[in-house]
Amino acid sequence: MGRYRAIIGCVTMLLLFSLCAAQPVIAAMILFDNSKNEQAANADWVIDNNFPTPQPLQPTGPNSWLGALSSWGYELYLLGHTLKTLPPTSDITYGSPSNPQDLTLFDLFLVPEPQNLFTASEKQALLDFVENGGGLFIIGNHRGSDRDNDGFDSTQVWNDLNIKDYFGMQFSSTSISGITSNRNTQHPLISTTTYGPVTTLSLHAGNTLTLFPTLNSSVEGLFWLSGSLQGTTNVVAAACTYGLGRVVCITDSSPMDDGTGAPGDSLYPNWGDTQATHAAFFLSATAYLLGLEEQNTAPTISLGNHHPEQPTYFNPVILHAQITDTTGEVVSASAVYKIGTNDQFTTLAMELISGTTKDGLWKTTAAIPPQTSDTLVSYYIMASDDGTPPLSAVAPSRAPATLYSYVVSGEDTLDVSGWKIEQQNSTASLVLPPGTSLRPKRYLLIGRNSDREAFEAFWGVTLDPAIQYIRSTNLSGGQEFPTINGDEIYTLKNTDDFSVDGPTIALQSGQTAQRVNPGDSASQTTSWLVTSASEASPGAGAGTTSNAGVVINEFSDALGSGNYIYEFIELYYDAVAPFPPQITSVNENSNGRTLIQNDVLTVTLQGDAGSTASFDISTVAQELPMSESSPGSYTGSFLAPPGIRVVNALVLGRLENAFGTTVRYAPTTVSIDSGESISIGSLESWSFSGTTSPFRPPEAVFNQGLQLTALSNTDTFGYWLSAVDTPVINQSIYRATFHVSTDVTDSGRVPQIRLRFVSSSGMLSFATVVESTGAGDASPTPVGQQYEVYFSPGCLPEGETLGLAFDLLNFNPFDATPATMQLDAAELVRLSRTAFDNATVLKQYTFDTDEEGWLFTAIPSFFTPPEAARRDGKLELQATDSTNTFGYWVSPVEVALTPGYIYRALATVSTEISDQSRVADLRLRLMTENNQLAGALSVHSAGSGDCSPTPQGVAYELYLVPLPDSISAPFNHCVAAFDLLNFDPDDDATANLLLDSMVIEELVPPQFP
Repeated sequence: MGRYRAIIGCVTMLLLFSLCAAQPVIAAMILFDNSKNEQAANADWVIDNNFPTPQPLQPTGPNSWLGALSSWGYELYLLGHTLKTLPPTSDITYGSPSNPQDLTLFDLFLVPEPQNLFTASEKQALLDFVENGGGLFIIGNHRGSDRDNDGFDSTQVWNDLNIKDYFGMQFSSTSISGITSNRNTQHPLISTTTYGPVTTLSLHAGNTLTLFPTLNSSVEGLFWLSGSLQGTTNVVAAACTYGLGRVVCITDSSPMDDGTGAPGDSLYPNWGDTQATHAAFFLSATAYLLGLEEQNTAPTISLGNHHPEQPTYFNPVILHAQITDTTGEVVSASAVYKIGTNDQFTTLAMELISGTTKDGLWKTTAAIPPQTSDTLVSYYIMASDDGTPPLSAVAPSRAPATLYSYVVSGEDTLDVSGWKIEQQNSTASLVLPPGTSLRPKRYLLIGRNSDREAFEAFWGVTLDPAIQYIRSTNLSGGQEFPTINGDEIYTLKNTDDFSVDGPTIALQSGQTAQRVNPGDSASQTTSWLVTSASEASPGAGAGTTSNAGVVINEFSDALGSGNYIYEFIELYYDAVAPFPPQITSVNENSNGRTLIQNDVLTVTLQGDAGSTASFDISTVAQELPMSESSPGSYTGSFLAPPGIRVVNALVLGRLENAFGTTVRYAPTTVSIDSGESISIGSLESWSFSGTTSPFRPPEAVFNQGLQLTALSNTDTFGYWLSAVDTPVINQSIYRATFHVSTDVTDSGRVPQIRLRFVSSSGMLSFATVVESTGAGDASPTPVGQQYEVYFSPGCLPEGETLGLAFDLLNFNPFDATPATMQLDAAELVRLSRTAFDNATVLKQYTFDTDEEGWLFTAIPSFFTPPEAARRDGKLELQATDSTNTFGYWVSPVEVALTPGYIYRALATVSTEISDQSRVADLRLRLMTENNQLAGALSVHSAGSGDCSPTPQGVAYELYLVPLPDSISAPFNHCVAAFDLLNFDPDDDATANLLLDSMVIEELVPPQFP
């Protein structure tokens, strides 16, 4: 089948060009059962009385449909799901092509209180469906609820399926009423708040389950009767997994009843019961069965703190938080605070200062103002994500709030509890005990192994009572510190393991080292007065104040035999007030130019002197060092390496001191394109392929380029092909640049060319087609024309490779002959998708109410037309044979083109054929109104057909790059087309394709050197 399809694909591509793109599938296929007499007697357990598709297609409210489940159905419709009902007398099947409601076409099957037993084949279909990844919603009722008097109620129907052995649950013989909030709060179905809290169920003659975890270890209770132990009995709702699928069971049908349905039925409005959370339960259960609760989780806040850590009455306070999102991207964060017992909260915006939107450090853009002494300040951090993946059933999630607080100190003290002094050479360390704090211009002394009185006596000093003295052996562990034997070096670190001061110079035995000035570098010998230990001056001698923070001010040996116990190290708090450093400006030198490889980006920062400065370039590089060229002026640089492609990256400057970190963004952004050029071989290595019957191959030679010469203008076709060996990376965009020239001087008579991406399997190809329609504004000229072609490999599986092709087609008697086309140069580059995140939506087609101006077109003189219709909010094409079917839908002319921009079409296409290898060929096109340029994506069901549409829908994307000279009135618009081609006898003769939606976007092109 693959070889035949490849030949047919080449033939049809000669006559027609096409392309398409699509968005990720945002909806599930959901089937409600009505094959087991679910409307018997007073029951009306359907979403609507029209089968299989509810009517109208676009309901305006739950009462637009007639059924006791219409409220449930309407909520699912609003979430973007496609809903169907298995009609009465239908069979439940799995893998039956003749059943349009076969379970292979659906993600979820809901069976609301079935009244008839499943047949043996239906039982197997249900088990196969769940085992292969489907979701099954089991809904029962009380014993004796046999509504059609056939001898079986729903509990007997379900038990007959042997749900005990497969799913680990079994219905009891009871009839229970009452309200219960006895629930499993740890289960994701219960813990989710996307659809509101799931807290309470109200039963009206329901039933209970017994669970058997020994038969299915995954089974869990969701709700139990009020007052019952959360064990294996008295369960009223449960869930389990089976194979790759999931099962949810509820033992009463009344909670889903919205009170509306067929006239004469006794129905009750329990869906909206204000004493229960029924709607939240059923919507959460639906999402759980579809796996949607795993698609998006709320961000987590692993760290919330404030700087300074112990604010005083004059400190403004900056808040920080480490925010992580495992499934999406954090799009906003804020801090909310209140003063004292006031109930009024104030919100501060937060910005990302390091890391990424998936895991990064955020800080408030403004500070909590200074407060008076002993004031309690409470705050919490909130973060919201983007709801990624963009499934409409999943709302953007917000992180839960954890309350933090601090009390403003009445004194200007700095808490240094937990700070650590590390000693190198004779390795040791000391952690300052809880409650240790320092006031500005005060000392802290650590003595090796003597009490304060003995220490003062040995050194001949009387320490100021405000000076803290710590005997190291009194601390946990009792290790002696410091231990000075020669060459000892000291470093002071805070609780974040940040080096506050040091490393110092090395001290020799019998010496003391005294800091000249606190702001002098600890590692420079000129910063210290080194003299005999007999000259030590513990608790005194600090130099000129420079607001350097806490420093190691002195450390000393002790002379005399056995006097080592009096060795000490002294800390000094050199500060006027403990403020984080201030940044006044951050600038960079790119001036809006995109940097290329080996370009140097220079970043300058102005701020407080004597701090540690660094800068980030978004996700490209972090914490690049900056040097202080003059007091308060910092400079750093970044050399653009190969392989970097980023557009509008933020540049962030960072300044740190002992009291915290301050960050500020530059007012501009930086773009870098240092390329990832992919070798496609020299042009001499390309190979020529010339078809014979029914085409005449062109003459092909290499002459400073790849030449193709057409000797006929009615049947010429041939192409040059590069090696197809570039590995596919699906999260990338590929750009090919072709430079093409011709010997034809009349642009209106230049033969058609195609510039193609080809995949190794033949499942996916993309072409930019250039046609000399009209004046041939887009066609090559004798001096040459450059074309850019963009391609997204999308669905191509791992192991696929790509190549390029250059085609000549001369089928127009008005075109010149002989005519030579020459490929002068070609380049292939892999780009990051982030370079294409600047899209503006120009047009969105949903087909919810009508065809939106799209017209069906066929060529009956050459091909058998497919059947065309709008069905279920989609444009459909259905083949009538598998050897000669072709036809397409084309959009109206309403999307304007602007030179210098890129245009992208995103489309979702589905089919009712479950076997991808038998789906008809799909082509999607985006083309200028005058047909001079077109982007065409062809999807072939070659091999296993991994790229072909599925019943759930597949997303495709394609690009059109207009040339400036080709966009002139009246040819300044584009149109889209959706094609079906069925030329392979191995494909389904009645295969259909459904265009679910299409979006056309305008993008600012990435800047390239």
